[in-house]
Amino acid sequence: MLRTAIHLALGLAAAAAAAADGQLATLCRFINLSTGRDSPSIVYTAKCARTVGGPLEVCSQLDLACCLTNHDGTLEAPVDMNTVNFADTCPGCHVDAAGVNMVCLCRQMNGTYGHASVDLSMKRNPWCQTTLIMGVDHIIVVQDGTLACSTTIGKEVSECPVTWIGPPRRRG
Repeated sequence: MLRTAIHLALGLAAAAAAAADGQLATLCRFINLSTGRDSPSIVYTAKCARTVGGPLEVCSQLDLACCLTNHDGTLEAPVDMNTVNFADTCPGCHVDAAGVNMVCLCRQMNGTYGHASVDLSMKRNPWCQTTLIMGVDHIIVVQDGTLACSTTIGKEVSECPVTWIGPPRRRG
């Protein structure tokens, strides 16, 4: 009985940690970011678990152009479906090795370019109420192992591409 209570408490603590930290860092391993050079959009690829502590078994790709907008040099979740995607005004982006912090070169309203950064696991702005996926409160979330954001759900792929980020033991 005591052992069951401890396991239940640990499970609830892990779930709370996933919600607090953002599911992206807790449930997924970043694989790749394909920018406009490889494809017409900016595609984020990760291998994720379906549940906290589960195996990394689902590889999915999410088009970030649907998930973010450029608001005068600041990357944020879209306000509505008519907002121009950020890929049109941010010609280059890079993600850190953890796959959480993204930095882009973005055009500002005055025509100059500057660096804009965003934590992909952070909460969206509270004023952003338009969402197709109810309950999505982070920029990227994980739904049954598949990447999603407030306006779209990523597509599951049968094999994750090979990544060359990190030392050889982390590749794959």
